[in-house]
Amino acid sequence: MIDVAIVGGGPTGVVAANLCGQYGLSALVLDREPDVYDLPRAAGMHDDVQRILGNAELLDAVLPGTVEHVGAEFVDRDGKRLIGIEFPGLNTPNGFPPVLAIAQPEIERALRGRLDRFPDVELRVSQELRGFEQHDDHVELHVHDLARDESRTVRARWLVGADGASSFVRKSCGISWNSLGYDREWLVIDVERTAPVDLPRFATQVCDPARPTTIVPMPPPLHRWEFQLRPGETREEMESRDRVWELLRPWISREQANLLRAVVYRFHATIAETFRCGRVFLAGDAAHQTPPFMGQGLCTGVRDAENSSGRWPR
Repeated sequence: MIDVAIVGGGPTGVVAANLCGQYGLSALVLDREPDVYDLPRAAGMHDDVQRILGNAELLDAVLPGTVEHVGAEFVDRDGKRLIGIEFPGLNTPNGFPPVLAIAQPEIERALRGRLDRFPDVELRVSQELRGFEQHDDHVELHVHDLARDESRTVRARWLVGADGASSFVRKSCGISWNSLGYDREWLVIDVERTAPVDLPRFATQVCDPARPTTIVPMPPPLHRWEFQLRPGETREEMESRDRVWELLRPWISREQANLLRAVVYRFHATIAETFRCGRVFLAGDAAHQTPPFMGQGLCTGVRDAENSSGRWPR
């Protein structure tokens, strides 16, 4: 029997597995996908999360995929600053830069690579959890290997559901999923710069009532824009190449960048009724979703991994 089974091999689940290894616990991470998702998603890492990763001897591994944010600001539709903050290049009381910009695929691979230092911690990909039962002293998981089309049973003292907003673990526990009243569609655009261009240095929120817009500097050569959809606009219309470059025109042109992604997402604010059910814990998006502003999705998931690890047996 292993100590901790973790469903979901994203940053939350893999940080939790690294913490298990540090605490001398055996752990198995199960992820449905065969590899890391290769496009940017999370874009920021705050100082307290850097502290958590530093304590877990993970920070040095992820730093090559990061750069320091120089500040953040809110501007009006004409680009005039309403309020902002500039980071002077000093560390916070936690001992780290206030915010790092990150490239999530690089971060995830670095976190996974650190699992090799623990002989009793393992990551298995192409593994789908199809059911589980809780017993007095363990949880029994029914796992299907998608690559081999084989099923097996895994027994663990504890189960962590870090399997995203549509969490199978949460649903199987019957835990309710409560909306906090924010549901908006946004077009998320990631580009790779191919020529010099003068872009905002700060993480910028454009306070335009007609089209709220977020601009996020990322590790070079990446940059991100997010545009809130207006009533009547469709996913198909907004994801078309011509529409994307029309929206980006005030900042960058087709000749200056390659388009990596342009996808409409529905941003939510939701929270699970409870983060624990017997021997089962929820973490990350399985427990809560915040609109992806200021990097709080990944950051809160890492905090969950640290907080819940204190509940597991040493």
